[in-house]
Amino acid sequence: MFFKRCAAVGALALAGFGITAGTAQALMTYHGDDFTNGSNSSTIIPRDMECDGNGVYSNTHSKNFGWIKEWDGNGSPCNGGDGGNVHLHPAGVYSFNTCEDHVGCSGRAYW
Repeated sequence: MFFKRCAAVGALALAGFGITAGTAQALMTYHGDDFTNGSNSSTIIPRDMECDGNGVYSNTHSKNFGWIKEWDGNGSPCNGGDGGNVHLHPAGVYSFNTCEDHVGCSGRAYW
C-alpha cells in the first residue's frame, strides 16, 4: 500500500510540472496571424487567419510522404472558411512550417 501511495504522489508531482506519461506534444509555427498546428507528430493543420487574399500552406517533411505542401484548403474566416484543413501522417512528421503564398515562410518546428 505504501508503494501505491508513493507512486500516486509521484505521478501527481510530475503532473504538476507538466510532465505526464503518454501525453501528446503539440507544436505551432506562425507567419503573421496565420499559423500551423502540429499535434502528436502526426497531424498538421495550416490555418489562414488573414483577410489578405494570400493562401496559407505548410511545407511538411512527412515520414510517409517526404516533402509536401499542404494547403489550408478552405480559406480564411473572412470568406467563410474555418481557417483549417486537417492533414494526417500515420507514420509521423519530422518537421513543418507555415507559409503565406507570395509572402514567405516561418521558421520550422521539429519533433
